[in-house]
Amino acid sequence: MTSNASNLARSLLIYALALPIALSVGIIVTHNTDFRYWYALGLILALISFPLVVKWHRPLLFLSWNTTIMLFFFPGRPFLWLFAAFLSLVVCLVQRTLVRDMRFVHAPSVVLPALYVLAVIFVTGMLTGGFGLRIFGSSTVGGKGYWMLLGGGAGFLAMLAQRIPSEKSLLYLRLFFLPSITNGIGYAINFIGPSLWYIFLVFPVDAMPTEGGGMGIARYGGLSSGLLCVFWYLLARYGILDVLERKQFGKMFLLLCVFVLILGGGYRTYLIFMGLTLVILGYLEGLFRSKYAPVLILSALASVAVLIPFTDKLPLSIQRSLAVFPIKIDPVARLEAERSSEWRLEMWRLVLPEIPRYFWLGKGLEVSVTELDVSNDLSKRVGDVTESSIVAGNYHNGPLTVLIPFGIWGALGWLWLLAASLRALYYNYRYGDEVLRKTNTLLLAVFAAKTIIFFVVFGDFRVEMPLFLGIIGFSLALNGGIRKPVRVRAPMVPIRVRAQPPAELVASAPH
Repeated sequence: MTSNASNLARSLLIYALALPIALSVGIIVTHNTDFRYWYALGLILALISFPLVVKWHRPLLFLSWNTTIMLFFFPGRPFLWLFAAFLSLVVCLVQRTLVRDMRFVHAPSVVLPALYVLAVIFVTGMLTGGFGLRIFGSSTVGGKGYWMLLGGGAGFLAMLAQRIPSEKSLLYLRLFFLPSITNGIGYAINFIGPSLWYIFLVFPVDAMPTEGGGMGIARYGGLSSGLLCVFWYLLARYGILDVLERKQFGKMFLLLCVFVLILGGGYRTYLIFMGLTLVILGYLEGLFRSKYAPVLILSALASVAVLIPFTDKLPLSIQRSLAVFPIKIDPVARLEAERSSEWRLEMWRLVLPEIPRYFWLGKGLEVSVTELDVSNDLSKRVGDVTESSIVAGNYHNGPLTVLIPFGIWGALGWLWLLAASLRALYYNYRYGDEVLRKTNTLLLAVFAAKTIIFFVVFGDFRVEMPLFLGIIGFSLALNGGIRKPVRVRAPMVPIRVRAQPPAELVASAPH
């Protein structure tokens, strides 16, 4: 009887809430010419979906982290991951306030430098013009870069809200890596007609021209970045040594196919990145000390020897990716790659004298709208985007994108964060659970390779800080923090004490 009464009360409560909401939605739909009604509808839907947000905000955060999906119905079309980062952090803080037993993952050695870097970013922004957005009528632009950096920090802290259960580790591994394949949807603009172009409201177009006045070799960064995360997933799921030991030729072929497709994006950086990661991963797995090392090296050399005579017949985008090697490729691809390198070196030569000027207080990310428009017009007239890239802060060099905008304090904090993150990743690789061994090994290899690329080859702090924080945040959430060696006490060994003779016998013993 009591159960029926409670069910009846619950049903009445649902009807009492649902009927007014349905009536309000009907009124809003019939008055669709007034945008105020649509904002009210959005507020109602947000309130209705709040229980779903509380339940699914963490999966949404990990699912969106490596994607470029855009929320086209918001001003400025922000990325989904940026919205999910702030939303998840707010929900986690509210839950932490209401649930006494809820504890964030304990990792102060990484959280402290992360908070320091975020503080430097915020203070620099306040001292150099604020966080203005052009879509809101600001006379300066560059605020989006600040929001991406702060959003990366918010998402990192939200990842540490609670540990990922071990039974869900594979699910979250897929959520973190595989949705990035959607980054390649923009590549479809080359094959579909205008009737389907509306999908690019959500997915950015992937048909970018080359930098510095290219010669017509199309490059597809979205396709390469999407497939790159798939490549990492396959390595984290199966590893290199295990695939060789179990002779899983199908998985070897799949890895090779993904590797070649990534090269089709036309970026040399991706080739260097994958090569570094494979070398570091092979070392961590013990591949070079195994019996498969000689066979693998000989097979790679034989494949290269067979491929070299035909490299100039490959698609130009792949040839451009292979331009890091002194091999025969099409002169157009070689010249395109060389011009790109020369353009970067020239820009760095112009930017380096600016370092002393912004050594103590960084330049920040804000740029005058007038200055940016003038530099863009000049670049279009002379056919060189060097000036506009310098004004916008796109230096194509990792250290410069930290040191000039945020000064020596930002650079020191960034080095501190990278060192602490590498230490945490190494500890999780060394002392983590066996079920997470392959994933921890891959995350350490990717982070180490990405750090080398950032300082030596290419980097953009505004874009890549969230990616770095995502890797370390994912590792800490998987392992429940920083794993340490388990100290096992040695068993207590009983000590045998020799029995002493009675004192009277000792006294009477002959000397």
